[in-house]
Amino acid sequence: MREQQMCNVVCRIRLDAQAAKEFKEKIDDDYRVNMILDDLPLVVPTRMHDQENSIVYQHGFRVGFKGQYAGSKEEKYFINNHLSFTVKFHKDPVTELARIVGFEVIPFSIKHEFDGEWGKKMHLTTCDPHSNTPQEVEDKEEIIYTYDVEFQESDVKWASRWDTYLLMADDQMHWFSIVNSLMIVLFLLGIVAMIMLWTLCRSKYNRLETQEEA
Repeated sequence: MREQQMCNVVCRIRLDAQAAKEFKEKIDDDYRVNMILDDLPLVVPTRMHDQENSIVYQHGFRVGFKGQYAGSKEEKYFINNHLSFTVKFHKDPVTELARIVGFEVIPFSIKHEFDGEWGKKMHLTTCDPHSNTPQEVEDKEEIIYTYDVEFQESDVKWASRWDTYLLMADDQMHWFSIVNSLMIVLFLLGIVAMIMLWTLCRSKYNRLETQEEA
């Protein structure tokens, strides 16, 4: 543990028409990939554009995304084939043992290229995660999957490692939906109560008129 890994190759695949179609469907459906390390689920940190410039977290990373090249209006599908992992650990000052307290990833789409022939000594020439050439999802496209691993020492203690997951963006949206639904229900209940009250008052008024006529 704690050994940095840079641009390690996982595998190389070539898409056929069916595989490309399935990947596009997964991207359209906003599929996410979930992983677990030491019982901690993988999260994607996202910086919010608010006054505090705060960070929230999302469960898993998206399979891919849709976008357009500069100067083009044609929408393309791209796959996230490079993962930059960050494993956060806390070192016990007494025992000097390290325990994992965070598992994060930033996904990228990179159209990889390499020198020479494919093999163990092959060298990738496209390990910049901010590459301007993303990996398209199309029939006969070759995709190379890669990853980085960075280890960061953290002040977060083992007992508090789940606190990060209280800042989940998905959960915030979930609670917003619940509150919004409750407000709608209360509003509808108010309307029903007003109708029932009006009906009762109307019924009582009609009974009084009937008694006076009798």
